[in-house]
Formats: sequence, C-alpha cells, structure tokens
Amino acid sequence: MNSISLSRNLGWFSIGLGLVELLTPRSFARSIGVAEENQNLIRLLGARELAAGAGLLARPKPTSHMWSRVLGDIMDLALLGQALARHDSQPAAFRGFRDDARRRTAGAFAAVAAVTAVDLAVSLALTRPPRVEPAWRYTPAGGRAGIPRRSNHLAPTSSAVT
Repeated sequence: MNSISLSRNLGWFSIGLGLVELLTPRSFARSIGVAEENQNLIRLLGARELAAGAGLLARPKPTSHMWSRVLGDIMDLALLGQALARHDSQPAAFRGFRDDARRRTAGAFAAVAAVTAVDLAVSLALTRPPRVEPAWRYTPAGGRAGIPRRSNHLAPTSSAVT
C-alpha cells in the first residue's frame, strides 16, 4: 500500500475517532480510563481529529495534514502520560480501585503510540521527493546519456559527382 492510500485510510480513521470523541466524550473518557470531567477537552480533540481527517481526504498529496496528525498524536501522548502520572499519584489505599482505569489509560497510550509510528512513517514517505528508478531513466540511442555530441553537419561530403 502506498503512502497516499495510507493517508486516505488514516483520514477516515480520524473522522471516525473525531466523531466518537465529539458525540460521546463521557463514554470515550471512561473507555480510556480518564475522568469524565475532561469531556470538553475530549470534544476539542475530536474537532481536531475531524479537521485532520477532512484535510487528509481533501488534498491529493496531504503532506502538511499528515504532519498535523503527528503533532496531534504527540499532544495526545502527552495528555495520556499526564493521566497515567495522575493514576500513579493516588494514595495506596485507592490505587486498587483505579488499577482498571490505569490499565485502560496505558492501553490507550500504547494504541496512540502505535498510530503515531504509522503517522510518522506516512508523513516521512509523503515528504520525500519521488524516486526515479534507474531502469526507467531515458537513455538515447547509442547508450550515451547527457549532452549530445556536436555533429559535423558542416563538414564537406565526398559525394561529388564526377
């Protein structure tokens, strides 16, 4: 699969994730093990995902929108890392009740890290200039490439009629 079609698939993924975050922020928060009070932040992240997805689907070569996905992934990783740190800062007596939420947050962190790796690979592939394979290069007749030799079209010919 090439980088353009991968970026299209990631665009649809962004739209789906953005709709879930925008329409059901509380249940999404529960599913990733963060506090439901973060619903406004999750809605903003959903709007960001929708914008990234629309940009990926609207452009023929969406390089800048892929890089915006990478930056968004980094932001998501930072927020999930902060949520993991909050889980670890709970008193020992309450930590047992929060272990399930911590596992869900750690799972979300791992999933976002995996998607970040894919986003980064696709962004780098879109950024690289297209490669020209040596087998496809034009070689003029005679096997010489480059500047053609000067022809002697002004030299006298020996086709004099006698």
